[in-house]
Amino acid sequence: MRTPYQRPVTSRCYVTAFRKHCDAFAEIIDDEVEQTLKNLNIHQFLMFPAFQQCIPLLFEILKFWSPADEGFIVLGHVLKFTTDEVSLLTGLPNRGIDIKWRIDPLNGPLSTEIKNEMSILDRLTDNATKIKTFIMFLLSNLFFPLNSHKTPRRLTTVANNLSEFSSINWASSLRNFMVGEFNTIFEKFQQQRPLGYINGFFPLLLVSFHSYWFF
Repeated sequence: MRTPYQRPVTSRCYVTAFRKHCDAFAEIIDDEVEQTLKNLNIHQFLMFPAFQQCIPLLFEILKFWSPADEGFIVLGHVLKFTTDEVSLLTGLPNRGIDIKWRIDPLNGPLSTEIKNEMSILDRLTDNATKIKTFIMFLLSNLFFPLNSHKTPRRLTTVANNLSEFSSINWASSLRNFMVGEFNTIFEKFQQQRPLGYINGFFPLLLVSFHSYWFF
């Protein structure tokens, strides 16, 4: 009897679902909303490639992680995972301040609720609501998806303040959050514990590794 396949690690970051909602969103926005997203340096995420989840590949990549080097050791070479690389791969500027959202209570709306809010937007929805909802969708479903589906209240306040959103170094914030997740997985490897969920924008890691192998 064949043993059922069990995922060694799991993530709630589904880029295909994210892209589906972005395609629908792109059909209902006007030039004003589009320009605002460009000014915020997030317009490119409307076209982010719809990568399929590839858990076996993610699992193999995570085995190479070295917390001491903050990079992946492959064939004796350290492949650094830096803020500059995150900036290059995402189009997010590497400037501003890091956001400390993990210390806040997880009492914001669920990522599933925000996804539902995205699905009911239409051409008659006011532009401010469209922009705020998209930012919340980006933060909760792509940048920082959590296994609990919960969204920290801090991210909600940022979505309501475009000036503050622009002041944050999202490339650095993404990188630091992912490094923390890689370190957690490494510790579980060492202790031979079940890996469970990995939070965050993990498809970015797959894009990064494809770039490494290309070069």
